[in-house]
Amino acid sequence: MVVLFCWILTADAWTGPDDDHGPESFRVVLQRLIRAARENLRPLKTFRVEQYPGRLYWYEVETALPDAVQCRIYEHPAMVYVCEMRTPPGITPQAVHAATVQRFSEALGVADWKVRRDSASVTTLEPVDATRNPQFSFRLTNTAVEVTIFSVTRPAFTPLPR
Repeated sequence: MVVLFCWILTADAWTGPDDDHGPESFRVVLQRLIRAARENLRPLKTFRVEQYPGRLYWYEVETALPDAVQCRIYEHPAMVYVCEMRTPPGITPQAVHAATVQRFSEALGVADWKVRRDSASVTTLEPVDATRNPQFSFRLTNTAVEVTIFSVTRPAFTPLPR
């Protein structure tokens, strides 16, 4: 009986590489989001939430960015994945904005992305190849940083002339 109890304790304490329930690294989550953006964010949708009265609705997601308060997918006016990032106490939202942009830039690499500062509160990471990679937008609000990932836009199909 004592041996079985000790075995259960050691089995519960094991968190090896096969543990699927632990937090994923930022790069793994980001690569999953990029792949999903190429498929119009369909792999991330779980269930639709509708707000009445009105026409506002969104989809809850199964993959959220680390340190995000909430993540949702909105369809209108465009298909976007929006996360609100936490602002730790004692740190200004401006510092969180700069750190978030820096974290994404380092994880994505500088070769395939251009950083554009639209204003003091909006920064955009634009892909060099917009048909393969999504666009990222970081918007600073009074209390948090909103990260928006746009789905990949494909060029319209034009048939070859005969």
